[in-house]
Amino acid sequence: MNRPIARLAFPGGAHADRPHPHIVKEDERNMTLLDEFIIPACSGRAFYLDQGQRLRVTAHEGIQVADIKFINRNDPKEQFAGPWSVFLNTLEGTGTKDSIAKLWSKPPYENVMLKVVRDDVGRHFMNGSCSQRWAEFSGGLANVVEGGRTCWDLYDEALRPFGLTAADTDSEGTFNAFMSVSYDGDGGFIFEPPSCETGDFIDFEAEMDVLVVAVSCPDKNEINDFKPKAMKYEIFNGQDPL
Repeated sequence: MNRPIARLAFPGGAHADRPHPHIVKEDERNMTLLDEFIIPACSGRAFYLDQGQRLRVTAHEGIQVADIKFINRNDPKEQFAGPWSVFLNTLEGTGTKDSIAKLWSKPPYENVMLKVVRDDVGRHFMNGSCSQRWAEFSGGLANVVEGGRTCWDLYDEALRPFGLTAADTDSEGTFNAFMSVSYDGDGGFIFEPPSCETGDFIDFEAEMDVLVVAVSCPDKNEINDFKPKAMKYEIFNGQDPL
């Protein structure tokens, strides 16, 4: 039977009203803000996160997906592995396909690179990012991507000042924060509007020194509720005593 590999859902999503069982609501701690910045719509940025520091990603302008890659600062070959992290979290009982507590690196390293310590939403996608070929198969670059640059193009621009390119990263090593993906009866992807609301955020705590490269996804379809937006990033020193 001929069918598309992926399709887009109607606004609101098939599971928009379904509460998610893996939302993490940790007690608020006193944390010192070290840095904060905005990644504009259809833009990317790379930056360092030290072991023990926390990264907060906030949908401060509304429904939007952030595509994020994590790379070991001391060994760039070690990187976050999306589907593998889902697999290990599922085996360990610490996550599902939509939500994970531990961000593992790919084999043969298999270290916990970061942990999710707060999650207002509990629904994300751990896999890839939009590319030129993805845009071609999804209706053409001009029709699906704002500004003509895909997430992969934005990764490349952001990483070059750090001596890396997008080609140095793994295609499946993306944490797509707030991205909602389900499956149809034939096993094909259904991309839905993000599961976040204005002000929702997710906190990661670094278990090692990492290089982060993050993109405000430029897709102008259901994936970003038809309008790409900026995302807010904050770096904290971790937990201070209460």
